[in-house]
Amino acid sequence: MKNKSGFTLIELLVVVLIIGILANIALPKYRIFKEKTRATSAIQALHMITDSMERYYLIHNEFPPSTGYSNCKDLSQYLDIDFNGIKYFDQCFYDNYTVHADRWLSKVSTTNRYHIVKNYSYKDSPWRNKGFICWIYGPDNTLAADVCRNLCGVKDLFRVTWGSELGCYIKP
Repeated sequence: MKNKSGFTLIELLVVVLIIGILANIALPKYRIFKEKTRATSAIQALHMITDSMERYYLIHNEFPPSTGYSNCKDLSQYLDIDFNGIKYFDQCFYDNYTVHADRWLSKVSTTNRYHIVKNYSYKDSPWRNKGFICWIYGPDNTLAADVCRNLCGVKDLFRVTWGSELGCYIKP
């Protein structure tokens, strides 16, 4: 009787199939987890920015000047803050009411992105005292919607602004 060593082709194919199925299940979850980690660091950075802006307001009785949507790095001349938490985001800007961090999930489509938004102004604003908001452009933006739902701990997004923007309030 011959003693065989090694694996048969069928056994190897079954192992490869099982690994493929497990990878297919795990990779989308990994991408959402990675985006959630990046968004969490942006939330911490935006929280630092808004706290610094509120301190600036208490000292100077006004917020740092803004010309429409200004780059967050322009704030370095007014505030003593570190922008390293927003390094994973494609854009950070502020206006008279809010600070935004944008993350593009596709280099091809500009609508495939999500925003983390925080209101810092005491002025009348639709997001006053709402905390952080995660929103997306359009309902077909599935990965961004999954990131926002995961950040907020909700199953469904709702209309948070004008137009087709859907989002949710991020729980503290």
